[in-house]
Amino acid sequence: MHKAVKLRELLARLQDYGVIPHPNPVRGKGSELVVLRPDSPGSHKGLLFTLTNHGMGKDVTPGQLSSCLRRFGIDKEEFFSGL
Repeated sequence: MHKAVKLRELLARLQDYGVIPHPNPVRGKGSELVVLRPDSPGSHKGLLFTLTNHGMGKDVTPGQLSSCLRRFGIDKEEFFSGL
């Protein structure tokens, strides 16, 4: 089992894989944050994933973390080796 990951940690680590918070969210209402892996630099198109956001210091659920990593094709072992 991997350790819990705070939302701010997840967002920082995802940037290493080219995933950023969507600059102009087309989806994600209320307590949701849309993250994006742009097709090309400066683009607002590409793979999207919606994260629950109840505060940057809150833990991301294991299921949501797994889904996010799977969506962007990030290997779990590689991801957690950097934490």
